[in-house]
Amino acid sequence: MTGGSSGIGEAVAKRFAAEGAKVVIVNRHKEKGEKVLKAIEDNGGTGLALGVDVTSKDSVEEAVKTIKDQFGTIDILYNGAGVHDGYKDALETDEDTFDLLMGVNVKGAYLFTHAVLPIFLDNNSGVIINVGSQGSSMAGVGGSTYVTTKHAIAGFTKQLAYDLGHKGIRANLLSPGFIETPMT
Repeated sequence: MTGGSSGIGEAVAKRFAAEGAKVVIVNRHKEKGEKVLKAIEDNGGTGLALGVDVTSKDSVEEAVKTIKDQFGTIDILYNGAGVHDGYKDALETDEDTFDLLMGVNVKGAYLFTHAVLPIFLDNNSGVIINVGSQGSSMAGVGGSTYVTTKHAIAGFTKQLAYDLGHKGIRANLLSPGFIETPMT
């Protein structure tokens, strides 16, 4: 799972582990994922923490290979990595910020989905959970670029569900409202 080292993702990682899942926490800062993994292991769970650049195809593909080699397969993909633009409007957002948000929030989900789909197709099953936001259905809950990325994730998820549902692969969008996390 990407974005599993804090906030909503951390809570989801711990819950998945409590339900018996082997949880792989993917984060650009491996040590943050290791802290969550330690808490999971202290409660009897198992997993792995990996440092991965979700915007790099090579980094993502290497991570997926490592996970498959260690655990044999992947059953659930949780795309939760995300960054925020500090509620900047379109005129305040520079191109570097736009590229960062599109890279992490959209391209990261695309790259992980693309890398994991062959495994799901071989298994004739799999679950993709993409983290969106209420920003994908209403204005005023984030900056212009952040909201744009969440619209993209909502559309991506709907199309994945359409394309893959008949192949035993589910795609779901998690669209939380305002939740106090380190990102908010």
